[in-house]
Amino acid sequence: MAAPILLFLAATMAVANLGCVVQSCRLRRSGEARHVSTIPLIGGGWVLLAVAAQWLSDAPPLPGWMFLVVGLADVSTLSLLYLPIHRFRQRLKAERSR
Repeated sequence: MAAPILLFLAATMAVANLGCVVQSCRLRRSGEARHVSTIPLIGGGWVLLAVAAQWLSDAPPLPGWMFLVVGLADVSTLSLLYLPIHRFRQRLKAERSR
């Protein structure tokens, strides 16, 4: 019974992170120098806890796609996955400018 609650917490964190990104874009568009930070790894942690709770539970299983959708819907998790690509592109750009 704990897996749906933990998955709901992960989905709530994903929505909050998306709201942070939207607010940061609005602030940048209006010319303000402020930034609203996302919270990486927390949403993914909730998803992993939900998977563990589902695995240990005797309740009917949730579909596996729900865990995947909630985990990948989190903008901060996607930004962490994009980070190595971003660093590589920065390095290539710096080498071309020399």
